Amino acid sequence: VLTCFWASIISVVLLALIYVGLAFSAANHNASLVNVPREQILIHLSFIILHSKLALVSNIAIALACFTTALGAGVTFADIVCDELKRSDMFKHIDIPYFPMSFIVVLITVLLANLGFEGLMRFIE
Repeated sequence: VLTCFWASIISVVLLALIYVGLAFSAANHNASLVNVPREQILIHLSFIILHSKLALVSNIAIALACFTTALGAGVTFADIVCDELKRSDMFKHIDIPYFPMSFIVVLITVLLANLGFEGLMRFIE
């Protein structure tokens, strides 16, 4: 338990440093990002700072970070839903195995992803 606690603290601190660095970089290059759509800010920022050769590496890292975050969140959500359905008195008779629940979560994720960034923001707001 103590190891998980310290791993969480380290993760939070590192993630906070990344977000502060991104905010600082965006603030330093705000004039170049004025007419850039919200969903394109990180891509344009990587081209401004790293130029075209290294921006590809940065954009691949952004795509992998989004993919692994979505995958981890989806797997965790499916696991929690399966466990809660088993423990619930009301839904105890519904036995959805983990794999179909994961498939349902992925299907919902794909549908939401196809809304696009602006469509998703309208959905959330």
